[in-house]
Amino acid sequence: MSLSTQFQIGVELTKIFPVRELAGGIYNKVMNYARDLRKTGSDLVVEEDLAAIFGRGRLEASLEMKFREEVLKDMDFIPIHHGSEIGLDTRPGPTLNRALREKDRYYFSTVVQLSLLGWFHGRADLAAALTECMRKRFAQKLPDSRPDPGFEGILGTLYACSSQTSNFPWTLYTQQVQTKLCAGFQQSIRAGTDIRHPSLNTIPPHTLMAFMDYLYLVQAFPDNMKIRVSNQNGLVPLVIWAHYLLSLTVVIRGIPGGDVRFGVDPSPQVSILWKSDYGGRYGLPADVSLLDSTMSVVLRVDRSDIKLHSISHSERHSVRDYGTTWLRRKFNSYCLISDDDPLFQEVVQLLVAMAVTVSKRLVHAHSQDRLLPSDRVKVRSFPSRNLEIDRWAIYEAAAILFSDIHFERKQIESYVSKMVDTRILADVPRPSCLESYLRRKPETGVQGSNKHAYTEAELDVLVLVILTFATVPSLQGCAEMPISLSHRPGRRTRISKRLFITQGSIAVEEAEFFEVAALLLAPELLDIEKPQFRDLFLISDFGWSLSLHNVGDNDPATAGIGRYCFKKGVPTNVQTGERKYKMRDIRQEERNIGFADSPLRHVYDRGETYLSRSVATVSTRTEEYSTMADAFLLNLDYQLVDLTAKADEELTADELYCMQHPQMTSGFRALHRSLWRVHIGPSCDHQLDPEHPLPLRMDMVTTSALDWANEGTEDDPDGVPERIAVCLTKGDRHMRWLAVQEAALSPVRQTMLRGDGCEECTVDIVAGLPGKWIIVL
Repeated sequence: MSLSTQFQIGVELTKIFPVRELAGGIYNKVMNYARDLRKTGSDLVVEEDLAAIFGRGRLEASLEMKFREEVLKDMDFIPIHHGSEIGLDTRPGPTLNRALREKDRYYFSTVVQLSLLGWFHGRADLAAALTECMRKRFAQKLPDSRPDPGFEGILGTLYACSSQTSNFPWTLYTQQVQTKLCAGFQQSIRAGTDIRHPSLNTIPPHTLMAFMDYLYLVQAFPDNMKIRVSNQNGLVPLVIWAHYLLSLTVVIRGIPGGDVRFGVDPSPQVSILWKSDYGGRYGLPADVSLLDSTMSVVLRVDRSDIKLHSISHSERHSVRDYGTTWLRRKFNSYCLISDDDPLFQEVVQLLVAMAVTVSKRLVHAHSQDRLLPSDRVKVRSFPSRNLEIDRWAIYEAAAILFSDIHFERKQIESYVSKMVDTRILADVPRPSCLESYLRRKPETGVQGSNKHAYTEAELDVLVLVILTFATVPSLQGCAEMPISLSHRPGRRTRISKRLFITQGSIAVEEAEFFEVAALLLAPELLDIEKPQFRDLFLISDFGWSLSLHNVGDNDPATAGIGRYCFKKGVPTNVQTGERKYKMRDIRQEERNIGFADSPLRHVYDRGETYLSRSVATVSTRTEEYSTMADAFLLNLDYQLVDLTAKADEELTADELYCMQHPQMTSGFRALHRSLWRVHIGPSCDHQLDPEHPLPLRMDMVTTSALDWANEGTEDDPDGVPERIAVCLTKGDRHMRWLAVQEAALSPVRQTMLRGDGCEECTVDIVAGLPGKWIIVL
């Protein structure tokens, strides 16, 4: 080989290697981005395939600007408690970040349109519809059509879009469409009935398939192409999609008061026919036609073109005025009622009074499930204790849920004074406006006495909603949170079956109001019948999270039993960037319940006095998180130090260490369940000297906090003979939690947890109660 040839090869190689390095850098960036997407539930291929369809739309400039402003309002990462590796992330995820950075707005347009569709529709059904539409487009060999990327991938992308764009107020656009329709109807009796029907908020699958192409053709050729829809199914999201997002002019024809127009173009690009004789036949299929400039049909799609016939309705509304919207839709389902009708004030006052009355009847129900076999011991019976929902909290919840309806507290208190052990609204004397409404002849829908029953059932559920939000501290901070308006908790929940049929005390089991709140926030993610719900302590949807109030590093006396928290953000691992919509304890059968290297229960003081102290401490509490397909799993690991364990000649060094350093495990939901089973001691202003001995009654003994599950069983038939066992855990919040967990397992004793009162006042309360007790200091 000549020198000139070798030189030429060398020159060419220097050209090649930088290109390879550059290509490698791009490849690594793409792969890293793909990994980030997968960690949030989305997928690079799915987003590209969806963008090939929705990215063709050109967004209206002012909406685009408003969308960017709204989704970037909150930029924060807040650990679920100090030091936790899991936090609530309100910052844009990778899907939204790319959309905001792209100069050609290709992905941004896609994210905005998917956000709209996910707001109005059940995302599982929407994913199924999009999958079939994409499959159909590919089979028809439409330009730039691609094989569908699969149902699971599309569903994950829809959830990612919903969680990252929930700040945008789609409800305002819904209200604008409905207000304009009402004006078009003028005094027509159909105005209040039809415009709020769920079918108007749900796009049929074949209409969705047509709009996935027709809209962009019409936007590209507005003078030569038109769309005609033969009925009003899906009208609200279709108008928002075509007009507010893509700047097309839409006209609704056939309305008694005259055509309703959205936009200024004298030749509207989209026409929707309102069928005034629609009656109760909602859901009838519509033909969607693409017309040319002569109004001749170029293409037509009908329901036979797609197998899936419907998409579930999943409209959302802010907590603020959630109840107002519910009531106005409900009472307009039979006849037209103006928004300022005194009926609404009277109904709200009745509902709040009912909530106050019911709250006074709520008591803790202690579930009788055990880790012990049921035949080992006769399970103790628990005394009832009130579940405290403050009256001011009920008023605060009502003021937010019905903020557009003024109500008088004096009238509410008057109703409360007349309600004695009422079961449901059917038992309550009705206000005159409500009685008059129920006597009116229904103009649509339900007839006769069914109208009364249906109205009462709907209002019963609103009482449950008021009580649920009354258990949420600082409710004002989540007034703008979007919750489901279409998936109402109703009779799906366990508590509703007792709340509306029980006379006397109403037993509330652990986390039942949490269950109602979860169904309002994330009905599509929650299956309360599955065993996993028992271990759930946090659930997230549409950028908000609901958790038990004890999640964190707190003391059991201040954990707020029966209280729940709504906070903005999606659970995210700060180290990996992975996002999940659920957090739960590791299942009981999957972890070591109780303690490893178990110490025996110890008795320390019998006599006349004792010193309030802790005989064991928790040296470290570690949160161990693992990841499943749909959730972060938690295991709380406690390392204890037994301050009283002493050396024994018969023990090896390892055995002595295990005795002095026992381990225990738990989880936030498990601790919440244990705390639900205990009583909280009274408050007082006493300041006791910590070094001063306290009196020890004849029927009292001081003990360690652990190993109460076997007392009274064949494994430990004698147990502790004294009636009151005082667990020495003072000053260590972690030990107090473990003592609560262990005491809750006792088959023969009830538990009193010292609150913010002194030891003597707590003991005095227990001394006057029957039965055997554990006191956790």
